[in-house]
Amino acid sequence: MLRILCPTCRLVFLHLAPATEDGVVCPRCGAKFTPDEEELLDPEDD
Repeated sequence: MLRILCPTCRLVFLHLAPATEDGVVCPRCGAKFTPDEEELLDPEDD
């Protein structure tokens, strides 16, 4: 699971798989982008 920041609306959201060549789509604003950073999130840390 990855934590990703949308460059358009600045929403931080979780994504289950690494970004593909097509990028990811922000669930809030619908912007399609390739993330600059992907932070690995360990569910056991919460």
